[in-house]
Amino acid sequence: QAEDLLISLPDCDTFIAELTDTIIRCLHEGDADTNTVASRINMSERTLHRRLKSKGKVFRDILQEIRKSMVINYLKDPKLTLSEIALLLGYSEQSSFTRAFSTWYKCSPLQYQKRYLS
Repeated sequence: QAEDLLISLPDCDTFIAELTDTIIRCLHEGDADTNTVASRINMSERTLHRRLKSKGKVFRDILQEIRKSMVINYLKDPKLTLSEIALLLGYSEQSSFTRAFSTWYKCSPLQYQKRYLS
């Protein structure tokens, strides 16, 4: 999935590509906060925010786009529960995940599965 995301990035900015890859790895490890991600790419949290600002980007938005792009693949897997998907995407609670999903797709994850994935 990480490679698919990197290929789909519109600009070939290596910093953004490395950041995206690092965020994905951190999500899978369960800790994708700015401090952890910044330390993984060998910079301070403040430097990370400054570099993103210079590119007109915000960490929270990048994290959200990554989650949004990963969620559909997770919903296609019938073995995964919504709680497991929430954890894989770095949400501490299923309700937070469901709210975010509803904002993105204007329906609940279960409704999406029934409508589009069955």
